[in-house]
Amino acid sequence: RAFKPQAALKPPFLEKESSHLEVSHFCVLFRAYIMDGYNGVPDGNPINMHLMPLMEPTCHMSLVQRGVKDDKSLDEIINMILEESNARNPLHARRMQLLRIKKSGSHSDFLYQLEQMSDLIDFKSLTCSSLVMHMFLEQSDAEMAKMCQEILAKTPEGDLALLRQEIKR
Repeated sequence: RAFKPQAALKPPFLEKESSHLEVSHFCVLFRAYIMDGYNGVPDGNPINMHLMPLMEPTCHMSLVQRGVKDDKSLDEIINMILEESNARNPLHARRMQLLRIKKSGSHSDFLYQLEQMSDLIDFKSLTCSSLVMHMFLEQSDAEMAKMCQEILAKTPEGDLALLRQEIKR
């Protein structure tokens, strides 16, 4: 089937510095754009060529290195975009950003902002231990921060006992 693009559904250009929230929104819009353009699932049709003009070139090249041109499905391409965003916008930074949000407008705007940010912080792995470790990491020197990040990378739910041992060492 031929691709028939709908200008009204075309997602906005994805910049290199885009936040994880912007990338997530882009993925939702990109899925709708492709599905509508192919009148359903784009069975075997190349999706990469529709993605390229919508992204900043260095971001697209990063996806090419990950294999985006290798006849990937729409879901696989969207997962690759989200993985790239996770690498550019680490989970720690997103969690700390949620904790730093301040009310600047109306209560409903503030609540909306909190709800949007809360979708991006992976609550499944957020435990009391991991939250304490994220707070520790934020205020630590470079050496302690690196050690804490390594522990969080191995155990996303946190391990305060191991952190205590490493600090004593």
